[in-house]
Amino acid sequence: MTATFFVMNSANNLYLGFTIDDNEFTTVGQFLPQGDELNIYFDNDHSGTLFALDDDVIVSSAGLPQFSDRFIVGNPAPTTHEADVDNGGITDGASVASRVDNKNNFELEHPLCSGDSLDFCLHASDVVGFSLRYLDVEANGDFGGVYIFLDTSDTSETDIVIGDCNIPDIDTYIPIIMK
Repeated sequence: MTATFFVMNSANNLYLGFTIDDNEFTTVGQFLPQGDELNIYFDNDHSGTLFALDDDVIVSSAGLPQFSDRFIVGNPAPTTHEADVDNGGITDGASVASRVDNKNNFELEHPLCSGDSLDFCLHASDVVGFSLRYLDVEANGDFGGVYIFLDTSDTSETDIVIGDCNIPDIDTYIPIIMK
C-alpha cells in the first residue's frame, strides 16, 4: 500500500495526517474491534530506539472510539502498549478517520506537552523519532495484515522536528447572520 504522512505543529499541539490507498474502510473487525487502525510509535527521548519503556503511542481507529493515547509497557517486549487512562494518566488528543475517494484518511491531534507523565513533552526545536504501523481489517472483519513504514527494526525511525510556532490553538465561533 502507498501512504502519505503529514505533520505540523502549533504552539500547543502536534497535528498528524495519514492517507493510505486501502481497498476498503472497515470500522469493525474480529481481531481489531475498531477496524482499520493507525499506530504511531514515538521515540520520546530521541535515543534512536523505538519501543522503549514509557515511549508514547497514539492510535487512530476507523471505528469508535477513534482515538487512544497509549504508552509502551514492554511486557511482553517490545511493542506492547496500554492506554494512559488504565494507568493513572488521561487521554490527551483526538482523531478522526474517514474514507475519501479510494483512500482511508486519519487525522490526529496530540498535545506537545500535556503535563501527563505518560506522554512526551516537546518544545520548539526538539526532535522526536517515530514509526508508523497500519493494521488493515478486511471488509468481512478478518485481519488483513500490518503495513510498517519504515521497517520492522526497533531502530528504524524517522524524525519530526518541532517548529517554533507562537500561534496558540484558539477556537473561534463566528455567528452566521442570515437576512
